[in-house]
Amino acid sequence: MGHQQLYWSHPRKYGQGSRSCRVCSNRHGLIRKYGLNMCRQCFRQYAKDIGFIKATGLNLRTDELLWRGVDTQPDVMKLLWKVQ
Repeated sequence: MGHQQLYWSHPRKYGQGSRSCRVCSNRHGLIRKYGLNMCRQCFRQYAKDIGFIKATGLNLRTDELLWRGVDTQPDVMKLLWKVQ
């Protein structure tokens, strides 16, 4: 058995070795949620183009509403955001 027959011969159908970033082919820091399959560096670079926005301010607003005793169900939250 020569090098050609042994190199990359192990099957990669599952696990970390089977997945890579769709942009740069990196295998580390992969974001698989929502079928993104992008490494975290590429995600930061293309997040605005994809349509993601930072939600840090939204989390603070939800905590603020919880403190005041307002119901935070999704329908109620939509109405509250439209009013303000």
